[in-house]
Amino acid sequence: MSESKITFEEFDFEKHQALAQQAIDLQTSENPQMLPFSQESFTDYPLGAIAHIAMSEFVGFNAVIQEYPNYTCEIGGLYIAPKFRGAGITWPLKAELWRLMQVDYAGWRAITFTNPTSQPINRKLGFKEATIVPEEALALCASCSKKCELPADQICCDVILEHYVN
Repeated sequence: MSESKITFEEFDFEKHQALAQQAIDLQTSENPQMLPFSQESFTDYPLGAIAHIAMSEFVGFNAVIQEYPNYTCEIGGLYIAPKFRGAGITWPLKAELWRLMQVDYAGWRAITFTNPTSQPINRKLGFKEATIVPEEALALCASCSKKCELPADQICCDVILEHYVN
């Protein structure tokens, strides 16, 4: 599948509801997700970027999932549909989210909980190890039910990175 057929844009639930349902359906397979998608999570995320093919097939998603005091937000919910993994979708999807954030979150500090798979792409975007993490973010991480569901060979988010949105 050539990347030219994939569209990257801001997520709008009304416009992308069928694609959101595909993402919900994909996560119920044998592939556990750190942040489970539901209709509520899609409508509650402050800002999201979606990758799709001609409005008919879900490819990937990434979002600002939380806002915290002191102009700090958390990026998460990164998901690439299994059949598109390894096709170079993550970088343009994250770049689209970052572009959208430069409008809505200029001057904010973005944090993201990463694992060995997601660290390199976030560092390529300019993220560095976080100096301060909101207690609310740590509490949400500690309460994540998916931590217990991960296969033994998968590492949970082990490094928190930050970057200021310009």
